[in-house]
Amino acid sequence: MSNVLEVSLFILIVLGACSVMSGTTTNTTLQILTPEEMRGRVLSIWIMVAFGLAPFGNLLIGWVAKLSAHNLRSRLVGASVLLSHCL
Repeated sequence: MSNVLEVSLFILIVLGACSVMSGTTTNTTLQILTPEEMRGRVLSIWIMVAFGLAPFGNLLIGWVAKLSAHNLRSRLVGASVLLSHCL
């Protein structure tokens, strides 16, 4: 955790860029590897999984936030974001 604004902003920029690159790479890979006649179905399932399950993740993070201390909560959320982008 950083108390320096410039360091925090730099980390946010790097994580945002990683998120965009991860999404772009996943989308491109799915479109390249999927046969043309199945592309719409596969991409619709991908969009449902990628964006449709986000509210459940928000509920989980809210539950963890309610049960844990502030410092632990911040570290768990940060670790889960880093882990999800590494996968």
